[in-house]
Amino acid sequence: MPASKTYNRYAMRCLEEARKTSDQKQKAFFIEMANEWQRLAQQATDIRGGRGTKASNLTPDQGD
Repeated sequence: MPASKTYNRYAMRCLEEARKTSDQKQKAFFIEMANEWQRLAQQATDIRGGRGTKASNLTPDQGD
């Protein structure tokens, strides 16, 4: 299975977990993780499609 599909599955799983929890910190964490998995999926798609991903196109880590 291509990495992008795997990453999208992980993102969906994070969103499912976010919907299940009533803890707002956990919900925010799962949503943030889903966004990162989706970003990685897009990056994998761009690389696989031959377009590449320049470091300048990546969003820097904002930390905690």
